[in-house]
Amino acid sequence: MEHINKVFEEEEEEEEEEEEEEEDSIIRHSSNKAKRDLRTASSLLYHRLGDSNKGINGLQDALKLNPQNSFAMLNLGIIYSDLENHN
Repeated sequence: MEHINKVFEEEEEEEEEEEEEEEDSIIRHSSNKAKRDLRTASSLLYHRLGDSNKGINGLQDALKLNPQNSFAMLNLGIIYSDLENHN
């Protein structure tokens, strides 16, 4: 019985290692553009959920990485416009 349990444990460990390797591979092959888009989209969501400062900070960080990120500029404009209309 011990041998069977050991085999199952080894198989589970191998599966976990394969999953980790697959995740690492996906991260290594993802583009920086996708990361910036995720940052800019999540920043606008923070604003929509009521944390405008966190949204602004995230978009400013995105623009530091790529000053030509038009999506970040657009979302930053949306946030500033919303804030101006609420004051």
